[in-house]
Amino acid sequence: LKRDYIDTGKVRWVVRDLPLAFHKNARKAGQSVHCANEQGKFWEMRDMLFKNSKLEDSDLRNYAEQVGLDVTAFDSCLASDRYMNEMDKDSAEAKRVGITGTPSFVIGKPKGDKLSGKLVIGAQPLKTFATTIDGELGQTKAAGDKAKPGS
Repeated sequence: LKRDYIDTGKVRWVVRDLPLAFHKNARKAGQSVHCANEQGKFWEMRDMLFKNSKLEDSDLRNYAEQVGLDVTAFDSCLASDRYMNEMDKDSAEAKRVGITGTPSFVIGKPKGDKLSGKLVIGAQPLKTFATTIDGELGQTKAAGDKAKPGS
């Protein structure tokens, strides 16, 4: 998906927050990614969280060190809770379109800051995403097919 759609500029991948209530530390973990973003390490911290299941404050601090963050600035950001309102807005928008769990994907064209498009729930096979994306892009070729010269 990344190679065929994101890297080629056909698709933009936007991440929104949906800290689920039954995950005790999900809100703080979500905020940690925003704090990492302040130092240009959004994706590194996000990837670190997905690779690790421990999300206590000490774990988040350890991950911040591992991705090369200024930990003092990170700790200050995390203590401020300054991203909680933004995360709450994302969660409300997800609920509005019927997203109740992760992973969930909305595949569509941007409409301001609102989610609009086809909903894909769960970790699906590449073909599911390719078919949905190609449909939204108005393409009929199957994923992995090479474009013919002149097309």
